Amino acid sequence: MVNGAVSAAAKEVDRFELMLMHVFRIEGAGETVDERMAAVRDTLKLSGWRECEPVKRPQQSELAQPSVEQLHRYQEAMYFHPFVQRLLYGGQDLYLFKRENVQALTVRYREWNGELWEAGLLVRDCELAVCAPDAVVLTLYLAWPDEAKRPTVKQVQRLLDTLRRAYPPYFTPDGSEPLTKFSPGHCLHQVSLNWTSAVDPMDEHHARNEPTAGTTNFESCQDFWLGWPDADDAGESFPLAAHLRELLKPLRCEPMHIGDQADSLRLVQLGDDRAFTLAYVAINEVRDFVTRSRGDFIRLGCLDDPGANLLPYAADFLRDFEANHCYDCFWYAGKELDSGYYPSRIVQTPYSMLYLGDNRDEDFFVDERAGALAHFRGAYRRMCLVAVAQRALLLNTAWHLAQLDTEREKPDHLARLQRFYGDFLRFTQRAWFFEVSPQMQGQELFLRQQTHLKTRELYEEVRQEWKDVLEVAQLEQTARFNRQASVLTQVAAILGFGSLIVGVLGANFLEIQGNKSQVVFGVPLKVELMWRGVELGGLMISLVLLLGFGCLAYWGWRRIKKGLESATTHSVTGLARGRV
Repeated sequence: MVNGAVSAAAKEVDRFELMLMHVFRIEGAGETVDERMAAVRDTLKLSGWRECEPVKRPQQSELAQPSVEQLHRYQEAMYFHPFVQRLLYGGQDLYLFKRENVQALTVRYREWNGELWEAGLLVRDCELAVCAPDAVVLTLYLAWPDEAKRPTVKQVQRLLDTLRRAYPPYFTPDGSEPLTKFSPGHCLHQVSLNWTSAVDPMDEHHARNEPTAGTTNFESCQDFWLGWPDADDAGESFPLAAHLRELLKPLRCEPMHIGDQADSLRLVQLGDDRAFTLAYVAINEVRDFVTRSRGDFIRLGCLDDPGANLLPYAADFLRDFEANHCYDCFWYAGKELDSGYYPSRIVQTPYSMLYLGDNRDEDFFVDERAGALAHFRGAYRRMCLVAVAQRALLLNTAWHLAQLDTEREKPDHLARLQRFYGDFLRFTQRAWFFEVSPQMQGQELFLRQQTHLKTRELYEEVRQEWKDVLEVAQLEQTARFNRQASVLTQVAAILGFGSLIVGVLGANFLEIQGNKSQVVFGVPLKVELMWRGVELGGLMISLVLLLGFGCLAYWGWRRIKKGLESATTHSVTGLARGRV
């Protein structure tokens, strides 16, 4: 390793904060989106989660001396377009919950040489966003304590690489002989949560769903197995770290077991082991750090673990890294630095957004009131939440489409298809947009984030899938009603032929001669009266059969018309509007 790389990896980081966004799908608990979201809200209300009230216009009495929180929420909300404000703060399609009884998180990691190091992080916020339709985003906001010893770049790289993992992607032997012990790759070895008692212990409904005050330890190497689906499980699932399962309580994250109720509420993880990460790193003389060690800068931007190589990837592969991944609106160079400007830059990848700047820039980058740090904690956090939620909702829609394809033979297939299509229209009308802010910087950052997440391509793919599904459903429904119409036509032909015969038999085409009598069952009857009775009976039977045929034909016509309208209304409307 070069000396410059060594000194860069050992350089101290003055301020370090990060937000981890884990995404889940809601499963069970009702037939409609509103029923499932209501089930999640009711479950969370019986625990330590507190539902956040929608942002409201402050009262006249509050305008004289507004709180700092009110000013920050106002600044955050005004960064977005009104339709984005309606989604984030309207309280209809996105509900926010906060957990206030977790204070700190302590992590332990063992290096390759066996050295064990420990880091304690403050939990600034633990938030749960419930998004319609059927997505949940857990945001864990962590910060390095100001009073603690400052971490090095190498330690920050290690934390960025390991904290975001929801489960170990692989295991490696720890070097023992024989090989009986294994260590989780790219994963923490132990996590401890420090709880406070924010729930009244006398409240049974709340206390039984919440941990007691103190510290809860989780061995990542062992506890993650609790989230892995067994052979007897009825549904698919990913393993999930024990401390994340503890934070999500009372929501269930384990896979569904055989024998469980089909409508039982649970969360299923969307994506892989990496949570979307929003990080803030402040370093003294940041431009000098990036210039001397481009490799460590790229490792920070890509959330990679420390390495001994000059670059983490091949030089040709990284040739356009800055152009493709760095937003350099404030990355000053040359004479601009002599004018007193401090550089800062934003690095975006499909799974992260890093805000890197100079710790000496007190007027902008480290300003908690209205500077870059305030934007990181407010507007950028919400912007990334919208981008991550959009992708989660599209992935959830694609999953439902795959499930519906396996249930095409069920009698309620068309009704379920129409219901989920209505959910997709609800998403496109309320939560799908290409632009979130009137600010140019917000527009560019959101566009770049959507590009890295490939959300627009995913939307077009899901939209095309809906077209195909609706066309197939329409063809199948048309063929089904054509078969029913054919059967009704055959029945009508038989009834019409029978009516014709009865009508002929019932009509008096024969001339009755005389008024002779005939004994029938010992009773003498006039022949003329007998034929008149047959005629009258035949006419009555003909009228009844014709009336029955008319009712049957009308019922069949109404059924065919209603079926065709229900099968084509949504697809035709969607195609006309360009939504499907």
